Amino acid sequence: MAVRQLEIALLQLTQQIDDLIAIQCAIQGNFSVKLNDPFTLQNILRKDTLKLPDGYKLIPGTKTENIHQYYQIAKVTVAATARCVKLIISIPLETVSQHFILYKIIALPERITFDKFVKYSVEYSYLGIQTSHRDYILFSERDFSKCNKGDIVICPADTTIYSAQRLICVFSLYFQTVSHYHLCKRELLLHNQTPTLQQHHSLRIYHFPTKQLLTLRCLGSADPSSHSELLSVAGLIYNASTYHISTSDMQTLPELSGTTQTELHTPKIYLPTKVPIVTGYEIKQLNDVTPSELQKVDDVTSRVTTARETVDTDTLLHIYYAPQIQDHKQPSNSDPAVYMSIIAILGVLHIHL
Repeated sequence: MAVRQLEIALLQLTQQIDDLIAIQCAIQGNFSVKLNDPFTLQNILRKDTLKLPDGYKLIPGTKTENIHQYYQIAKVTVAATARCVKLIISIPLETVSQHFILYKIIALPERITFDKFVKYSVEYSYLGIQTSHRDYILFSERDFSKCNKGDIVICPADTTIYSAQRLICVFSLYFQTVSHYHLCKRELLLHNQTPTLQQHHSLRIYHFPTKQLLTLRCLGSADPSSHSELLSVAGLIYNASTYHISTSDMQTLPELSGTTQTELHTPKIYLPTKVPIVTGYEIKQLNDVTPSELQKVDDVTSRVTTARETVDTDTLLHIYYAPQIQDHKQPSNSDPAVYMSIIAILGVLHIHL
């Protein structure tokens, strides 16, 4: 009998500890499953959905497979009195006009001559496209840091929404509006030797100015063999999350053990058709650029004491053209050879304001 009473007391104590843990989570603003189990929460949400104003809806919906997302996006406020504790649970809503697909923008340089590269200078790191394509938003890394990140990204409703009629560089690149590529600022990179290897979920994007021998080795595999490829310029490596990747200049993180990784959503990638960044005539002029003309660019922009590795392409071409105009020289009518700069715009996130 005493053992039975002890078991009951321990059970009650465990329940009280669970309640205290749930309250502690609520004080920190987090919605715990101990406050409402998924089944109870689903029933509450289904009833509340019928009371929502016209045009509004719950972001994840009320399907069973989406209920877990509410424990990520809901915020809890605790109001306590001497007799009770009240919990105020705030759940964000959405309208059609507040639903955007967010893309991360990565600009990679394109080789023009042996030692010169040109790339687009992108001011913002993220481009959000409304599902109707009527509006868009722009985020810097600092703006994006303010967002609540999870399966769904929710950002403060203080972001400026731009009409699609207001064209900017990244928007014109996304929609391939060739007539508006002049909106994009370009940079000339001198002696660029910096490789790029970025991971985005199971995808890796690379850019090697020179040929690199890249080696892949499967993590946790009993087979010690590896696979090597000679790569250059830019490209994508798919399903690379389980591989250790190395070159002579860089490598991925060391091999880990005792960890488990799972993904709820398959990442998507958008690769626009290659867009022209310089014409064939501009390539000829860039190839003929002399150190004295580069010095003129330095004088136009700012006074520096060290050699520059990045030069504004349009300013450089303007300085190069100026003496020719004064001498009444006309450029040749050679057909422009289209060279493309690769802009990889990755998007896997849904964003709601």
